[in-house]
Amino acid sequence: AYHVLVSLSLSLSLSTHPSNPPYLKSYIFEVVAGPHLSTTFSCPHTHTYTHQEPAPRPRRSSSDAAPASASASACGLRSVQLQVRDLGLGYDADETVLFKYCGGACERVRSNHDLTRAHLLLGGVLPRPGPSGVGGPCCRPTHHEDLAFLDNAHRWHKVEKLLAAGCSCVG
Repeated sequence: AYHVLVSLSLSLSLSTHPSNPPYLKSYIFEVVAGPHLSTTFSCPHTHTYTHQEPAPRPRRSSSDAAPASASASACGLRSVQLQVRDLGLGYDADETVLFKYCGGACERVRSNHDLTRAHLLLGGVLPRPGPSGVGGPCCRPTHHEDLAFLDNAHRWHKVEKLLAAGCSCVG
């Protein structure tokens, strides 16, 4: 059993309309479990993605070996138990919640649109994108769930669209 250290950094952006709640603009999620295992997921709204592979685990004996699968590192829904105060949203709450997020690798698939766009960019027909227009596909939520919790003053709070409910590669 390893001690698990979780750090979560959220960047919130206020919407321009006062009736709209703040939305999650980007996140960095890091899990450190044990002396050499570390995983970092970072995915700002510009659709860039960074993933550092954890250190390899000890191999199973041939009788215990499971079939090799890329599904463990593929884009999908992940979760971790955290106290509400650790979410960085400013609530004084000790309640433990299941934070659901999207993580994993997204394979870059070149479509006909991508090939044509690259040709037009090289030919100068289309303007070159700025730094936010580059990068590979990103594992992002396709829909969200709300989170309701009780704070330490015994008041209920509801944070809309905080938890990922489905994931897909975008960009």
